[in-house]
Amino acid sequence: MLHQTSLNRYPLSAACNEIIEIAMDVHKSLGSGFDDSSYKEAFSKRLKSRRMSFEREKRFGLNFNGLIMDQQFSADFVIDDQIIVEVRSIPERLKNGYVDVLEQLVVTKPKLGLTINFYEEILQFKQVLLMEENIC
Repeated sequence: MLHQTSLNRYPLSAACNEIIEIAMDVHKSLGSGFDDSSYKEAFSKRLKSRRMSFEREKRFGLNFNGLIMDQQFSADFVIDDQIIVEVRSIPERLKNGYVDVLEQLVVTKPKLGLTINFYEEILQFKQVLLMEENIC
């Protein structure tokens, strides 16, 4: 029962788990030490092999009172039009590394974001979820 309640509360958890599995597979295959673009390419190939729907480098405009501003946000990946994924390979802890994803979630339709850092020996990831006000 607890498992089902969790799935109802977080309906994207199955897709999120699959994305993390893919990232772990990429990290296991490549290891650490490459630049972002190498991990993005490998991640993209794994998404294709699993037949997941995604867009790379999707741009989002910032809506200000009905006008789209020149300022745009770019997401590394948008999966199933629901989940934003930012891929990194930098020597930083992810405790503050979710800010880009949070900004993108506020501007866009997706409500779940993942920041994945391939730099360390152990894969690091951070989930960011925007919840409706009436859920909490």
